[in-house]
Amino acid sequence: MIEIRPMDETYLHLTWLHEGPVDPATIEPRPDPLPGGHPPLPWSEETLRMLAEQYRTHKLCHPRPAPFMREMIRRYGTCAMLAWKDRKVVGHLRFYPMQIARLFVPPADDRGPRMLSWAGDPGEDEGTLWVQCVMTARPYVSPRPDTITGRNWPAMDEAGARRGVGLKLASGLIDWARAHGWRRIVKIAHADVDCLYGQLGAAGKAFWEKAGFQAVAHFYLRPDWSADYMALAEAQGRQRALTAEEVWTWHRMRYEL
Repeated sequence: MIEIRPMDETYLHLTWLHEGPVDPATIEPRPDPLPGGHPPLPWSEETLRMLAEQYRTHKLCHPRPAPFMREMIRRYGTCAMLAWKDRKVVGHLRFYPMQIARLFVPPADDRGPRMLSWAGDPGEDEGTLWVQCVMTARPYVSPRPDTITGRNWPAMDEAGARRGVGLKLASGLIDWARAHGWRRIVKIAHADVDCLYGQLGAAGKAFWEKAGFQAVAHFYLRPDWSADYMALAEAQGRQRALTAEEVWTWHRMRYEL
């Protein structure tokens, strides 16, 4: 049986789930990723902004060091919904208040600002939660060659994705956000192409529509990824009757609470 619970300080889930469910009892403590370490909690607004700059400078992917997670939990109650089965984490959904998410966008990064700018106008930030990612355990089985590029890419067959765990996480977030007085939830979703599901941890437009979200804006952004991967995504898009432009069209999904 799957149980959805908000993450608390008894276990800070900081890992991906590509290899399968995570047993908290086997996780070794991680060193502080910032040179010099983090200042003691709680943090002032000035300290949080200073740390956001350091996260960008040191290229910490998706700000999720343990001290940051603890500060988010202490400020807001949680910053992730976890799916548990047999005392193991089998899915996670990470989120932050929009005003916090905007701190971590590198000013010189074109993709980041556009992704967040389409998450809404800054005037809408108050009361808005921004979903960073959603992931289920072992979403893809071992890599196998595709028939389009001849390269090895993660395969969907008999994998852990698309078994309802992600939708349970989204439902859990909606219930938690409503109970804690939030006004809306937003997420930037990609096109419904299999290889994008495996690489981005974002989930496609159809997933968020099933969760009750509505697409309220769309924008085109073709990323600078490898030629083989781009070809695979566009070929998978054609199999779904999507043009190349539709494959690289992103959708602002919104749930009003």
